[in-house]
Amino acid sequence: MFCIECGNQNPDTAKFCMKCGFNYNQKTSFATSPQVLSPRQSVSTINSKKSAPVAVVLLLLGLFGIVAVVGVIGFVGFHFIQQQSSTSHNRPSYDNFSNTSSQPTYTSQSDTSPQKLEPQNHQIVSQAFSLKAGEFMSYKFTIPKNSGSGTVSGNFVATGGSNDIYVVVTNEAGVTNIKSGNNYKSYYNSGKVTTDNLNISLSPGTYYIVFSNIHSMMTPKAVNADINVVY
Repeated sequence: MFCIECGNQNPDTAKFCMKCGFNYNQKTSFATSPQVLSPRQSVSTINSKKSAPVAVVLLLLGLFGIVAVVGVIGFVGFHFIQQQSSTSHNRPSYDNFSNTSSQPTYTSQSDTSPQKLEPQNHQIVSQAFSLKAGEFMSYKFTIPKNSGSGTVSGNFVATGGSNDIYVVVTNEAGVTNIKSGNNYKSYYNSGKVTTDNLNISLSPGTYYIVFSNIHSMMTPKAVNADINVVY
């Protein structure tokens, strides 16, 4: 018979196992006693029990490997599709270039409106001076082009002899003609007066205000003038 403890084969009449010393006289129930296996059966059973978990682990590792490979392939495919989609969205549409050129451009009103400058006040003459008989004196002034227009205003007083003088506002050609005794263009002409007030509007340009005593043959004149231009 075989020992139920170690599986060693012993004579049927043996009371103890010759290998492990198991006592066969112990009170055991046949129904509950473990099944006695042959050495070969025990080894094969143990090997099968050991190989079962290994097979399960290998099976699980195989399944995990397949899932991982499928996941990587799916991720790479999804990333490639997303990259193609974003490239197509970022690609410029040449069909719309002709439409953008016709879009109106808007300019703020402040850019197109002319800049408003503060009025400029310049003195033309503010002094007392004398003129000999047959002599004249001129003062040059300019009204800038960007000013639009200018206003010449002020007053003058002449003394000496019959207390008379001529005052005119003219251009450069007019000064030359006055000196030559020829006709000239004037924007203001006082005539032969003792005193007068000026208030005339002029367009942009270069002008001269002339104080003349050329009509006098012998008597000098003293003049006191205070005239300015605003533009």
